Amino acid sequence: MLSDSFLEKQSRHVRVQVQEEYEYPEQDVNFKGQYLSTELKNGPIEIREFKNINCIILFFLIWVLMIYCAITAWGKGNIYDIYMPYDCMQRQCGRGITKDYPNVYILSELEYYCVSHCPKISEVGLELPCYQCSAKLAPYSAKLFFTLCVPPKNEDPIYQFLVNKINNVGDTQEYYAIIQETWPIILACAGIGFIISVIVLLLVSFEAGCVVWGMVALIISLVFGLAGTFYLSALGYIGGVKDEDTAKFLKICAYVTIIVGIAVIILVICLAKKVKQAIIILKAAGDFIRSEYQVIFVPLFMQFIIIGVMAYWVIFSALIFSTTSNEITTKNNPYVILNMDRITFCEILLYLFGMGWSVCFLNALTQFVICTCCCYWYYSHQGCSRKGTIKKGFRNGLTKNLGSLLYGGAILSFVWVIKYILQQFSRFYKWIFKIQKHIPYICYCCLYTKLCARFFDQFLKFLDENAYTLIALTGDDFCRSAVDAFYLDFRNSTRVMISQGLGVIFQYLGIIVIGVASASLCYFTVQHQTNVLDPLIPSLLVLFISGFIGSIFMSVYGYGVDTIMFCLIVDIEQNQNEGGPKSVPPVLKKYIIEEK
Repeated sequence: MLSDSFLEKQSRHVRVQVQEEYEYPEQDVNFKGQYLSTELKNGPIEIREFKNINCIILFFLIWVLMIYCAITAWGKGNIYDIYMPYDCMQRQCGRGITKDYPNVYILSELEYYCVSHCPKISEVGLELPCYQCSAKLAPYSAKLFFTLCVPPKNEDPIYQFLVNKINNVGDTQEYYAIIQETWPIILACAGIGFIISVIVLLLVSFEAGCVVWGMVALIISLVFGLAGTFYLSALGYIGGVKDEDTAKFLKICAYVTIIVGIAVIILVICLAKKVKQAIIILKAAGDFIRSEYQVIFVPLFMQFIIIGVMAYWVIFSALIFSTTSNEITTKNNPYVILNMDRITFCEILLYLFGMGWSVCFLNALTQFVICTCCCYWYYSHQGCSRKGTIKKGFRNGLTKNLGSLLYGGAILSFVWVIKYILQQFSRFYKWIFKIQKHIPYICYCCLYTKLCARFFDQFLKFLDENAYTLIALTGDDFCRSAVDAFYLDFRNSTRVMISQGLGVIFQYLGIIVIGVASASLCYFTVQHQTNVLDPLIPSLLVLFISGFIGSIFMSVYGYGVDTIMFCLIVDIEQNQNEGGPKSVPPVLKKYIIEEK
């Protein structure tokens, strides 16, 4: 057996030789990264130092600026200007003396009043339920749309034209108004998304093998089912296709789909052993969740904090938005039109970046705590203590490793900004292409910017996720951990590819089920239970929130898979000259046997 000191000397000697030949070791095509510290033989490194302190300072400075902007906007802004109307006497409906009259009813271009409710068909010709309007009569029935009484389609077109002409509100104000109108439904559907997330997580953790092979069978069935549909359509049994060219095209599609299906079957047969090994890793992740069930409450706790951050952002960004100097008030419009000036735009942008960074950091902290628990669970089979691992994860994440987590969160926030800029370039190229279609390179520019944004986003997400796992193990700074994680993946690409691939598929399937179910429920509820004409905005918001909830819950499983895979690889590398890995859980021993 070779001693640890001898291995470290040999590794140092190799690094010196590489550095003599190349300015940077990464320039060597055969360079596969530096092996991790031998201290990891006994589990995660306990003695850590503060890293990336500059990120901690910058993060707190941004929050100080955000709080300062909120304080300065508190006395200047009127958040009700975003969606609450005024009557023709310039009294804001639903506030102060008109508290019981929150809606506006339009009689003419210069005459509109605050009303307690919109008149029904039976109330047409009767006195308008308005505030101090000298016994005005209601000339038409109306339905409530936000705070505006809108005549239905069967009413006189003159009144419909009048209301549409006078009602002029900005898109941003309309979005805020929709959220204000439907927020109880949004919260209820988000809560249902949380319940669905727990059910999906438990189902996947208990029956990983059945779900994997069932998913493979489902994909193969869908491919051959699609081929059968094409062929039957070509024969005229489905859709009644009579055109010979269309029939030939459908037959070709059927044959191509059959070839794809056969290729999938051959691929599954060839990779059956790797898939079985990946299922063992997935089962190990299920064992981790069952053994450390308390870890499920980590994303729940963090979710409440994230919702609080988002609620803070919505409320105070709306307040800052209402302080804009670029507002338009006219006598023939009951609503104040707000357009962002330069200062307001900068403050909103600061809030947007601050919220993005905070959410990314909280998500990183969630992953870090889960990875810490999983690391200690893995090494507990060698005797490492599992006591207080959640507390240890939060303590390290909020002290010694705080800067590293903030660094990763800042990178993702900048990626969002860069991605947004590249998307604007893509839209610009599309707009030019509509005007001058004879310029072919514009199409390539549009496609290139989209590909750059997509590739940049996915690459940095990959680095981020794997870096947090290494930070939980080693306690190094973000950049060092990202590099080590990359080379660890590179040295063991065959092992990692299928296991992480199946884990990612599980995560995305779970997120899709959770998001679509919650958003569909919100859509139909808003459509039938409110006066909102377009339920798409709250449904999209629920899709985002429930998808985010689902991603956090499914990440417990996904992070478990990634962390167990990394711990196993580190264990194998650290003990390759000492008879193999020492901390392998019982469920993973079959993986080691099959790998041999």
